[in-house]
Amino acid sequence: MWLNGINHIQVTSSPEAEDAMLFFYSKVLGLTEIDKPKTIKDNGGAWYVLGDIQIHVSIEKILITQHLDDIFVIQYMIYRLFRNTYKSIK
Repeated sequence: MWLNGINHIQVTSSPEAEDAMLFFYSKVLGLTEIDKPKTIKDNGGAWYVLGDIQIHVSIEKILITQHLDDIFVIQYMIYRLFRNTYKSIK
């Protein structure tokens, strides 16, 4: 399986870090904010664009242990994807 492109990346922030996250993406990285759909506009966060890729910053109250479990699962999936890809081109 090969990736042909990425439409958007979702980044989740805690409510406590929302201001810092939005400052980072808008001021530090200088990304352009784009309108979110009306149905989720009041949920906090922001959407940005970088070339053809959108970055969606959402706000979610999460327990740190849940977040660490998610990070582990994502890292493992990436490891498996690259390991299998490397084996297929070797």
